[in-house]
Amino acid sequence: MSEEEIKQKAEEYANTRKYTLDELNNSILTVEEIVRLAYISGAHGRDEEISKLQENVEAMETYIEAEKACMQDEINEMREKLNKLRNPWISAKERLPEHSVDVLVVSNYGDLDEFHVAMLNPYGDFWQTSDCMIIEEGVHSWMPIPELKKE
Repeated sequence: MSEEEIKQKAEEYANTRKYTLDELNNSILTVEEIVRLAYISGAHGRDEEISKLQENVEAMETYIEAEKACMQDEINEMREKLNKLRNPWISAKERLPEHSVDVLVVSNYGDLDEFHVAMLNPYGDFWQTSDCMIIEEGVHSWMPIPELKKE
């Protein structure tokens, strides 16, 4: 890469435009090229130019780290959404099913989890299983009953 191309690229970075992930990952090499070229080409005698290049390098590194952090936050949000899609169980603290609709529930019984087909009574104060057992507390998760494929 020529000295002119490197200076042009440094100016582009200094304008803080958005970059693709590949550009961000490859930009560290570009920073090293700028510093190396500035030093090797004799710029070490030109203190003002070196200072300006160093400022550009530091600004680019700061920008790159901020963009990577932002991208990581977006990736974490997508992973969380994906996990919710993969796990059909719904927290009873987050949301309850419609009243009088059979669902699968998980309730705590001591140290054990019990699974039942149950419905929330019309007043929402207890669950009733398909065999008429009452569960007053301990239901922590539920999910709609999946449809069976008929062959």
